[in-house]
Amino acid sequence: MPPKLGDIWTVFHKSSDKPNGSHHRATHWRCIDAERPSTEAIDIEFEDDWNLMKKEAWFSAALESALAQGKDVNGEKGAMAAHLRRCEHATAEEKAMAVRISPTKKEKEEAQKGKGKRKQADGDEKGADADDESVGGSGGGKKRKLVQAVEASFSQSQLKVFRGIEVPFSADHKHAIAQQTLRATQSANLPERWTEDPEVMKLFLMMRSKAMEVIPSRRELGGSLLRDAANEVDEKIAAQVKGQDVTMSTDGWRTNRRDAVGGVTLTHNFKTLLVDILRTNKLLKDGESMKIMFGDMIDKAEAELMCFVIAFLTDNDGGSKKGRLLLAAARPYLLTFACCAHQGQLILGDYLRENEDAATLIGELIDFVNWLNNHDKVRAIFDTQQQELSGKILAYILPNLTRWTTHLIAAIRFSLLKAPIRAAVLNHRDAIVKAQVGAETNARKKMALQDDAIHHCTVVESHAWWDRLQQTIIPDFEHICYLTNIAQSDHVRPDQFFLALAGLFLRFRGFSTRSKASERGLGQRMCKRIEKRFKELDQVVFVLALILNPFERLSRFGDKAQIDVFKLSTELITVPFQTYEISAPENALHCRRAARV
Repeated sequence: MPPKLGDIWTVFHKSSDKPNGSHHRATHWRCIDAERPSTEAIDIEFEDDWNLMKKEAWFSAALESALAQGKDVNGEKGAMAAHLRRCEHATAEEKAMAVRISPTKKEKEEAQKGKGKRKQADGDEKGADADDESVGGSGGGKKRKLVQAVEASFSQSQLKVFRGIEVPFSADHKHAIAQQTLRATQSANLPERWTEDPEVMKLFLMMRSKAMEVIPSRRELGGSLLRDAANEVDEKIAAQVKGQDVTMSTDGWRTNRRDAVGGVTLTHNFKTLLVDILRTNKLLKDGESMKIMFGDMIDKAEAELMCFVIAFLTDNDGGSKKGRLLLAAARPYLLTFACCAHQGQLILGDYLRENEDAATLIGELIDFVNWLNNHDKVRAIFDTQQQELSGKILAYILPNLTRWTTHLIAAIRFSLLKAPIRAAVLNHRDAIVKAQVGAETNARKKMALQDDAIHHCTVVESHAWWDRLQQTIIPDFEHICYLTNIAQSDHVRPDQFFLALAGLFLRFRGFSTRSKASERGLGQRMCKRIEKRFKELDQVVFVLALILNPFERLSRFGDKAQIDVFKLSTELITVPFQTYEISAPENALHCRRAARV
């Protein structure tokens, strides 16, 4: 039986002849693969078993070419290890194998002193601190050191990682990968440093050994790539809105770093286009300051994009409201709007304030959902009942005033879960109470837990409670939330919102025919609330938008509206006169003339 070949032969081809009479001829598999014709497909299965290469038609020619170039050595571990050390095709893992099987004198001394281990630890530490060190310094050198530290980890003998093919990327591939990495970073909301994470680097290297040469660094993602992408989008927007009438809106929020920022968007052809982001930490929020800031936003957009801002929209609270009103007084040619979707959400708040029964019921629903989500064993009982009755388990949605329309969504979801919730309460009340109490031994606390569980079960057990939810709360919420949802669309027009608001008004005015005095009073109060919300808007613009819609008629207005043809004619003349004839500031007028030229 022939002796077993050593591990180093796994990366070498063994010939049948023995040139020196003692050793077989050994040729590095990767050197043979380098002679593969460029027209032949790349087979990544060779990494698992190099002997598969022998089945390829081009193998014999590639082997002869490698032998002709003197890439073969005697099949002795010292000569084979020496070839791996200097071979340009050898991987880091193969070079590490050469060090392990046939170390040189210097390598033996370093192994004895433990230098190799300390170098690897230093490399890992540098990789972990690369993000902090890259700030304010040269990102390229630090990234190369980090890549080297990650590649060094592949030399660990106890962890065998198969590296991918080593074909370098073309310039076009590199550019496409950089662009896609930026899009993936933004889409997944990843930090810009994610491409420099050591574990991510290992993943890329396992897929393709040249990956780290084209994956952009943290500095590139947050710097040149992001700037180039932003400039490209700005150029497209400028070409799209040049010489066009657009509307502008602005809103503020806080970033993850708690910085106050404001976004400036244009709407053109029912599409929202982001044109600027401002940091507003140090800006004053009083009316006069907001008016100046709003004016600067309009002037900048008209000057840089050569468009005509004909309408401006903001929230209707605090300094934004005051600033918008002052802006409208200073620029009468400009139409100004409050956020209509926000008005719909405010009407929902008005409804909960005017309807105490609805507020109480929603409060009980929120309390029940919080109770379930805070007690895993209790929720497991209700989930099991869902699985038995419907074959699936739905989540218990929690309403939130800052998340618009979630009150309606949560109420509808709860209505769908009526059967399993009541079945769990009726059939497993004792198990629910026991799960709530758990291992509590204190008599007073145990009694409080029992009372709490019984209270929640009693609330949702009542048919009257579910009837109020399904027959009263959900229908009212539905009309209000439809209004809010319609107003959030980029395609909504003033006349559409006006009709939706009028429909909501008519619904509550219809409460006057109901038998219960409480419902009649609710209808009257809600009508007053809706009228108050409409007064916050520029009513003339909404009315004219409805009149100018060829699919609507003047008969939409009743006798109490006090509107006739003469009043409408006057407004139809006044508003366009203000919009198109009164001169804008000098710089904005210059933009209009330049765009028309």
